Amino acid sequence: MYARYAIIGLLIGAYAGQMGNHILTGAIAGAVLGALVARVLLLEKQVKELAASLRKLQRGRQSELRRDEKPALDESPAPFQAESEPEPVTAAVETPGDEAAWGVPREHKAPSQPPLIGVFFEVAKDWITTGNVPVKVGVIVSFIGVSFLLKYAVDRKILVLSLEMRLLAVALAGVALIAVGWYLRKRVRVYALSLQGGGAGILFLTIFAALRVWQLLPASAAFVLLAALAVFTAVLSIVQNARILAVLGIVGGFLAPVLTSTGQGSHVILFSYYLVLNGAILGIAWFRSWRELNLLGFIFTFVISIFWGYQYFKPALFSSTEPFLLLYFLFYQLIAVLYALRQAPDRIGIVDGTLVFGTPVITFALQAELLRNSEYGLAISAVCAAAFYTLLAAWLIRKQGGYLKLLTESFMALAVAFATIAIPLALDARWTSAAWALEGAALVWVGVRQRRDLANLAGAALIFASGLAFMDSGWRNDIGLAVLNGNVLGGLMISLSAFFASRQLEARDSKKFEAICRMAVTALFIWGAFWWAGTGWMESVDRIGPYNRVPVFLLFTAASAVLAVWLGRHFGWKLMQTSSLAFLPMIALLAFFDWIWSNHLLAGAGWLAWPAALCAQALVLHEMDRRKDTIASTWHQLTLFLFTALLALEVSWWTEQLASGDWARAAAATTIGVIAMLIWGLRNKPRWPVPVHYPAYMTASMFLVASQVAGLALLSVIEPGN
Repeated sequence: MYARYAIIGLLIGAYAGQMGNHILTGAIAGAVLGALVARVLLLEKQVKELAASLRKLQRGRQSELRRDEKPALDESPAPFQAESEPEPVTAAVETPGDEAAWGVPREHKAPSQPPLIGVFFEVAKDWITTGNVPVKVGVIVSFIGVSFLLKYAVDRKILVLSLEMRLLAVALAGVALIAVGWYLRKRVRVYALSLQGGGAGILFLTIFAALRVWQLLPASAAFVLLAALAVFTAVLSIVQNARILAVLGIVGGFLAPVLTSTGQGSHVILFSYYLVLNGAILGIAWFRSWRELNLLGFIFTFVISIFWGYQYFKPALFSSTEPFLLLYFLFYQLIAVLYALRQAPDRIGIVDGTLVFGTPVITFALQAELLRNSEYGLAISAVCAAAFYTLLAAWLIRKQGGYLKLLTESFMALAVAFATIAIPLALDARWTSAAWALEGAALVWVGVRQRRDLANLAGAALIFASGLAFMDSGWRNDIGLAVLNGNVLGGLMISLSAFFASRQLEARDSKKFEAICRMAVTALFIWGAFWWAGTGWMESVDRIGPYNRVPVFLLFTAASAVLAVWLGRHFGWKLMQTSSLAFLPMIALLAFFDWIWSNHLLAGAGWLAWPAALCAQALVLHEMDRRKDTIASTWHQLTLFLFTALLALEVSWWTEQLASGDWARAAAATTIGVIAMLIWGLRNKPRWPVPVHYPAYMTASMFLVASQVAGLALLSVIEPGN
């Protein structure tokens, strides 16, 4: 049936279009109208069948009620007679059109939100295939038919009227449609609303054509009329709770410049006109939660703006274009907030993802085109967007509490996203990665307080990624001042961000992703320690000569160990307390490299670094004893062995400078024995450290004596007797 009527309409439309040299347009319009006529006929047939079925059900229902009521009038119920069963309920048959005309109530269900993709086509299909379809199709066909008829009459000089009179006649026709629709609003609601919407669309089209096509109206008068008409249409739709009226009026208003476009008009007039329409949509959104209307305005505004920008935008037009883009952005973000607020009590806070996320994405893409030749313009725009969403989320939290939780989190996510985008747009690669580390720490901080494990994991991942990006950028030698340069500051930002995030994750109380978060805590701490030590080492290599690199870095690690002890004690930070244990193996590693490079530990700044390292390690051991660490005795022994070996090597070097190598080796062996006797002599005093770990130190002293005997025996074998 559809194909048959579409073919007939195609032929008729092609023939009609041939007279105006628009064969293709006429054929397409004819095919569409033919399919619509087929749809109308099919619906009329279904309406008749459903009406007949409904009447049959009603007659059966009435006869059944009469049979049930007759015994109740003539007889009294017998004693102990069971009560009659409840009346059967017949199913209500839904029919197209005005359901009140059939006397059968229709069950109303909450409309579900259309999918994000193809929402415009879904809205159009729902509108054309539901409700009073014949009336809607009739209004559309009448509008198109009358328009073509008038154009044909004027072109063929059948109807000779001045341009002003034509526009006035069309405007009066639109006013008449609105008046008739208002008069019939209580009797035939759908038909009346369709007439009002069609009349409003005609008035929008007429005013805009008089302004832009024929320049019969000054811009100020035209915009006053358009604003008044937009407000009038919005008031009509709100007063009558008529979504269809608002949709028809807004669609007509947005299509007016498209239908009358000549490519020669002013873009300021066009965007100002759309600003008026969007203001009407915003006004309606203040009172009604009509998602279809919001989406239609969003689609028309940005799609037409994109096409205009593609064809006509030039850098010289930036100042006259940017304000409209910003206002459109603000309008539709405010509309998204109003949509969430105007929901039913059980649905309040529902987020329109199309407006919340689609608006900033499209706006920022258009902004990128407008600022293509600007160096920092897009970075500034991203920072402003991040600040806007941060303030908006803070305002929602303060004013609405937890009612708009999902919308607030969406705005916070957009703030983080724009802040992330702004960094690489404004800074070089090293500062970008360092700033990402700070952003990751902030994300963890927010996630811990809002109990969002995914935000915590995302922040941790961002900190790791920032470190990798910083390493990919490389270390730049000899830039800036010592310590106060981009290399050191960037590395410290990554390190401190990792430490901060690790500490924050330790305090979380969520049970979800527990194992993963525990791993993240440890991994972040190790990552922070790696960047702390690595930054110190690289700066030492970059700024210090070969013989002083190890002593300077040793001073840095000694200060770091003291700082770790203080932080661990002051904040009860277990990982920081444990990290101080790494100082002992670090001393051993640095001593190995220092001996290889200079054979003299106290050379250069070593005379200051190694005593400082001994004092720092003593502080670490004392802190372990205060905590009653289980490995404290072992760590005391290892410290004794390491510093005995270092002292023996240093005594050997000094002896060799004064005598021969044999005496140097003998002095080294003697040093080991002297340390063992010193430990034995300190077994009772002072109170720390030997008396506290008496068994450990006695065992260590015996091991030192044994190593001395073994060393002397080896020397007596491999060296000559002189």
